[in-house]
Amino acid sequence: MSLAASWKWIGIAAALVVVIGGAWFAATRLSSGSAMRSIAVLPMDLGSDTAHAYLSDGLANELTTKLSKIPGLAVRAYSSAKTMRGRTVRDAGKELGVASLLTSSMLRSGNRLRITASVVNTADDNVIWSDTFEESDQDQFSLQDKLVSAIAGALKLTLSPETKAAVAVRGTRSNEAHELVQRSRFETERFTRESLRSAISLAEAAIEKDSSYADAWAALADAWGTLADDFVSPREAVPPMRRAVARALELEPTLADAHAQAGTMHLFYDWDVNGAAREFERALALDSANVTAANWYSLVLRKSRHLPDSARAVIERAVRLNPSAPGVLRFATSIETLRRVSADVAQARCQALARVGTSRGGCEARRLFVAGRRPEAIAMMRGAIAPTATGSAHIQFASALWDMADTAGARQELAAALEAAKREYVREDMIATMYFRLGEREKSIAWWQKSGESGGSQIIWLATDKDFAPLRTDPRIQAVIKAGRVP
Repeated sequence: MSLAASWKWIGIAAALVVVIGGAWFAATRLSSGSAMRSIAVLPMDLGSDTAHAYLSDGLANELTTKLSKIPGLAVRAYSSAKTMRGRTVRDAGKELGVASLLTSSMLRSGNRLRITASVVNTADDNVIWSDTFEESDQDQFSLQDKLVSAIAGALKLTLSPETKAAVAVRGTRSNEAHELVQRSRFETERFTRESLRSAISLAEAAIEKDSSYADAWAALADAWGTLADDFVSPREAVPPMRRAVARALELEPTLADAHAQAGTMHLFYDWDVNGAAREFERALALDSANVTAANWYSLVLRKSRHLPDSARAVIERAVRLNPSAPGVLRFATSIETLRRVSADVAQARCQALARVGTSRGGCEARRLFVAGRRPEAIAMMRGAIAPTATGSAHIQFASALWDMADTAGARQELAAALEAAKREYVREDMIATMYFRLGEREKSIAWWQKSGESGGSQIIWLATDKDFAPLRTDPRIQAVIKAGRVP
C-alpha cells in the first residue's frame, strides 16, 4: 500500500477533523456556556489508606465514564482530573474549565465501602449537594449507579430510560475480575518495567475469572502495548497485544481504548496508515478525550499525510478537553508545537507539566530554545538528566539535545544509552537514528538491523521519511524494511 498522501485523503482528513473537532468544540463550549452542566471527578481522598489507591482510582475513573454518558453534561477526562490532587476547588475548576467538581472520600472497612461525595460550585466553593453511600465491595457497580443518579439530580439533569440503561451496563458479573482490572490499570499507569509485568499478570487473572470481560482484554492489550519498545522488544510484546485487542473488540466493539490500541498496532507494526487513521477516528468518536488516539492521530496527519495544520488542530482540541493530562501535554510541548503558540501559552503548559509531576526541565528547555535562548536551554536540558536515568531516557535526551544543536551533549547521552543497552533493552531504532544524525552511517545501519530483529516501531519512518532517503539505497536497509512488520 502506498504511504504517499493523496488529494482524496486530504479532503477526507480535513472533513474528519471538522467532524471530530465539532464534537470536541461542542464539549468545550458546553463547559463555559451552561452553568453547573460541566463537571470533573477529582481523585478520592483515601487518607492514609494507600493500599486501596487502585480501588479509589478505578472508581473515580469509571464514575467519570458513566457520567460522560449523560446527554447535556460535559465531563472532563479523568486523566486530567486526577492531576488536580491537592489543588483548591477554584484552581482545579479554572484549569479544567468546569463549573462543578465532584469531591469524595472513600473508607474501606472489611468488605464494606463508604463513599462521601459532594458536588461543589467552582465559582464560589459552595457545596451544591453532599451525601454518603455504603455498599459491599462486591457491588461497586451498584454504588456507581447510585452516585450517578444523585449527581445528575444535583445538576438538575433528568436521566431518560435509555441513559439509565447505558449507565447501568456491566462489563462483567465477576466482582473479582472487575477489581483485578482496576489493579491492572493502576499498575500500567505507574509505567515501570515491574509494574507493567504486574499489570499483565493481573489482567490475565481477570480473564481467568471471566474470559468474556472485554475490559480485561483491553487492560491486557494496554499493558503489553505500553511495555513494547520502552522496556521489551515489540517482537515479544506485539503478538499478545494483537490477540488481546482483537478479543476486546470482538466482545465489545465500542471500547475506545481498544480502538486506540488497534490504531497504534496498524501504524507502527503493520505500517497500515489508513487502517490506523480509521481506528484513531473511531476511538475519538467514542471518546473525544482519548489521549492515545489524539496523540497518534496527530502524528499520522503530520508525518504521513503532511497536514500539519490539521495535526495541530487535533492536539489543541485534545488540550482543551484534557488540559492537564501528561500524555497530551508532552505532545503539546514539542519544539515544533511551542513555536506555534504564544510565549504565555508555552509557559503555562510547562508549568502544568511541572504540577503533574513530570520533569519541568525538559519543557522549560524547549521553551527557552524556541525563545532564542539556546545556551540556557542546553544547560537546563542537561540539568534535567537524572543520574538514575534509564537507557531509554538517555537516548531520548540525546535526541532532545541534538534538536538543540548540542552535538557534544547528544554524543554523551548516546554513550550512556549504549552502556545501559548492555544491561537492559534500549530502543535500537532511536540509537540507529542518533548515529544517522551524527553522520555515522555504518553504525546506524548496524543498529537498524538490530531494530529490525526487534520489530522497532520507528522502522515505518525509516521506510517513509524523506530524511532517511540516503539510507534506503543500501541493500541492508532494504532488507530491514522488508522484514520490519511485526506479525
